[in-house]
Amino acid sequence: MVYPLEFVCFEGKFTGAGNGEIVRSWMNAYAADVILISSPMYNYGMPAQLKAWFDQIVRVNKTFDFDLSRGDFPLQPMLSGKKLIIVTSSGEFGFEKGGIREMSDHLAPHLRTLSKYLGADAMYEIASEYQEFGDDRHRLSVANATNRAEKLASELSISTPAVSVKNGIATM
Repeated sequence: MVYPLEFVCFEGKFTGAGNGEIVRSWMNAYAADVILISSPMYNYGMPAQLKAWFDQIVRVNKTFDFDLSRGDFPLQPMLSGKKLIIVTSSGEFGFEKGGIREMSDHLAPHLRTLSKYLGADAMYEIASEYQEFGDDRHRLSVANATNRAEKLASELSISTPAVSVKNGIATM
């Protein structure tokens, strides 16, 4: 099923904690088959608002359990079977595996680490780079990201039942 995953941001401050929006976001994250996260890279990492959303969603006895009898690996995800799509944008370039800035990318690795606590068994990455340059390399990167997104949407629509969302309720 497809549900909107929302985190509320007002003037750069996370405002969803402790109200109905975070509860709805939890329920949607638990029920979704596909989770889409689109995020810019800020200072080579995750924006504070997205980190705050994860801090509210990834919770003991909600998305993972904690058991010291498992020794050095006491955390175990409780959710599974989901697909995570991350769409990222960056001002620079070369963050891909083997790229000149691979070691500077702290956004995608952080999302990969947290993905298992969202129940993601598969993760797909789409990146747009060169934003700060605003030249043909950026336009080509955006075009490539768009093509990748369209291809991925087509591939996933074959394996995921069609869902429509009306008034925040998903139906098949």
